[in-house]
Amino acid sequence: MKTRDWTAIWLALLVGVACAQGMPIPSPEQIDQQIATAIANLPVVDAEEDEAAAVFPVDVRYRELPTDPVELLRSQVPSIPGQDPAALVKQFLPQAMPSVREHARDIGTLVCSQELKLGRERIPAGEHILGVIFNETVYQPEALVIHGDLLEEDVVIKLKTKRSKEEFDVLRITIVGKRKDFTLAVGWGATISSSKAFKPVD
Repeated sequence: MKTRDWTAIWLALLVGVACAQGMPIPSPEQIDQQIATAIANLPVVDAEEDEAAAVFPVDVRYRELPTDPVELLRSQVPSIPGQDPAALVKQFLPQAMPSVREHARDIGTLVCSQELKLGRERIPAGEHILGVIFNETVYQPEALVIHGDLLEEDVVIKLKTKRSKEEFDVLRITIVGKRKDFTLAVGWGATISSSKAFKPVD
């Protein structure tokens, strides 16, 4: 479903409630912008890295996307007397998620001072956009994506996921170093996922 489709559905709900309360009605464009604003306003943090990862020429920064989409969207729902914002978000969350998924493709940056090899893919030195690709039916990361002007095509990195001993309320990305390469670990809810290995090109 395209963004314009779910915003129209959400707008229809707000129109009914807003009219009953005599409140101004937001346009579909305004609602779509609210989602973009919610993600843009999330805290930006540096990826954690273990001791072995410190030697690799890469820096990752990203926004702390909440693992509960209700927490992301509830602040953007207009305050309407007698209406619970969380309940409003939950009711129309399936329609809102396509937009969340789209904006999550631009959740951070990956900067490398040296060319990186990822399987058959090459990541040139420079700054790239880093994003998360979510499963179509479950709010769970299934891949990372690296894209931007320096790449001819998006580089999609599938994740291997397992249960985590730690619970994550927000997205956590960690650079995990090995002897000759490193991976990106993605903490999300009750899971931890790992990317393929990145190797600096000599």
